[in-house]
Amino acid sequence: MTEFTVPQRGDGGASTPEGAVPLESVLCTEELHRRPSRPPDHEKENRALAALAHALAESPRTILQVLADTILEVFQADSAGLSLLTTHDGGKRFYWPAIAGVWKPHIGGGTPRDFGPCGDVLDRNAPLLFRHFERRYPYFEPVTPPVEECLLVPFYVEGKAVGTIWAIAHDEHRKFDAEDERLLSSLGTFTSSAYQIHTSLEALKLEMTERRNAEAALRQRTAQVEILLNEAPLGVHLVDADFKLRHANPTAVSAFGNISDLIGRDFGEVIHSLWPKSQASEIVERFRHTLETGEQFFASEWVGQRLDRAASEFYEWQISRIPLPDGRYGVVCYFRDISSQVSAREILRANQEQLRALTDTLESQVRVRTMELEKQSELLRELSQRLMQAQDDERRRIARELHDSVGQILSGLGISLGSVAQHARQSAPQLVSIAGEAQQLVQQLDQEIRTMSYLLHPPLLDESGLAQALRWYIRGLKERSGLDTALSIPEDFGRLSREMELAMFRVVQECLTNVHRHSQSTKALIRIARDGDHVFLEVQDEGNGMSPDKLRQIQSHGWGLGIRGMRERVRQLKGHLGIESNSQGTKVSVTFPAAQDSAKRRTDIAKAQSAE
Repeated sequence: MTEFTVPQRGDGGASTPEGAVPLESVLCTEELHRRPSRPPDHEKENRALAALAHALAESPRTILQVLADTILEVFQADSAGLSLLTTHDGGKRFYWPAIAGVWKPHIGGGTPRDFGPCGDVLDRNAPLLFRHFERRYPYFEPVTPPVEECLLVPFYVEGKAVGTIWAIAHDEHRKFDAEDERLLSSLGTFTSSAYQIHTSLEALKLEMTERRNAEAALRQRTAQVEILLNEAPLGVHLVDADFKLRHANPTAVSAFGNISDLIGRDFGEVIHSLWPKSQASEIVERFRHTLETGEQFFASEWVGQRLDRAASEFYEWQISRIPLPDGRYGVVCYFRDISSQVSAREILRANQEQLRALTDTLESQVRVRTMELEKQSELLRELSQRLMQAQDDERRRIARELHDSVGQILSGLGISLGSVAQHARQSAPQLVSIAGEAQQLVQQLDQEIRTMSYLLHPPLLDESGLAQALRWYIRGLKERSGLDTALSIPEDFGRLSREMELAMFRVVQECLTNVHRHSQSTKALIRIARDGDHVFLEVQDEGNGMSPDKLRQIQSHGWGLGIRGMRERVRQLKGHLGIESNSQGTKVSVTFPAAQDSAKRRTDIAKAQSAE
């Protein structure tokens, strides 16, 4: 089969290829009447038409191929055939349903409607004779053997050209004449009838195929519906126009109980044998009303006392009117036995009531226990606050004792060692160096005790405030450990309450101690700020940070006593403490409410005034 393709224009039509010759250069239709014409052979023509008519009657499905064979024989041509316009795409191309002779292998092929010999014939609405049309239509060039001459005649259906019949000579021994044109036009008339019959047969064949497919699909759907009804958990039964049971699926048969010969029995009789008279009459009336009016009925939870089972049963059911094959109506009923669901629902309701009562009891017990735990927690917080306050007071007392008592003793000891050294120069020179070393040790001990006293409770915190106390602590820490700490605090920061300044100092103290011990950082930064509502404190290092597991433990309020102590101090002042850490360092952030500080500050002032 050969399928020809040609270049397309932008509007979807075929365009003339470059190098193609004009149409007139391949047409030689005028020569049909200049050439000597053989006399008509009506006998041969009649035999051919009779044979075609017989073929049309005996085997109409093959008439197009018989027609092509007849044209080949009558015209003594090399090839012959038919070209029909396609219908599925609006006639955009011709296809070849029948070919005889040398070109027979090309059955099923075709040419475009807008650029081909057949299209030219339909455009001019007249027979045309072509010579070497491959010069205009290059897509014929690969086709062998080539065409010497081709005579084409249009044929019509209801006055509309739908195709062509054609005869081809592949060499110069055959030249078509006017008699060939007349005879091919005569056969064109027969072709019109044959085409209409062929089209009708194809349409009938398609219709029969569609009908068979539809019947098969209907049988399949019917079988599927029957299987679905038989397997469905719903009961389905049908009451016909005579009020007899026409059909019942297995579920419905089981629900009707031990009624013999169920199908065909009077529906009212069956119902009255199953239910009390009042309920049976109600059911029958519902069915008759639906049968007469077409009005549907649905009951979501219908309960009745079965006569044959001596038990209450619950049903959900619906009835509808449907047309039957005999042209009358019937009523189809869909129902479901919901007795087990209703029973389960009642059991569930009872269990829910018990559970609700138990839940109320448990909630009451939980509330009581929660109140007890809250009281214990409050007592524990008060105890923790008192312990921390006692610890601070004890630190302050010890610091004062170290500074005053021990400091005075060490000062006296230093004076005494100075006198010993002075007398030793006159009476025992060998003791001078020993006395001097003892004096240095006493001075170092005095400095350590002074530092320890300040660390236990820095006097600058009470005298000068948080900023001065932190600067003193940072300088001392750098001398002892080498940790370089920067402090960022506004010059007009002002004073806070004694409790908040002490809490912030202890937080900074604990943070910098951890930086020195654990982070391997040589630098730290302290930021302190305040606004109208809050006081902020941040301590940040540039160390190795903490592992994710350790950070999670700390953030979940775990880990050592130092961090727990910081949290407790912050919590007592209604503040919030957060810890962040990664490979670039750790940051501890504390936020206190300014209102809390204001209240504490007023309390401190009142205490100071009463003391005066």
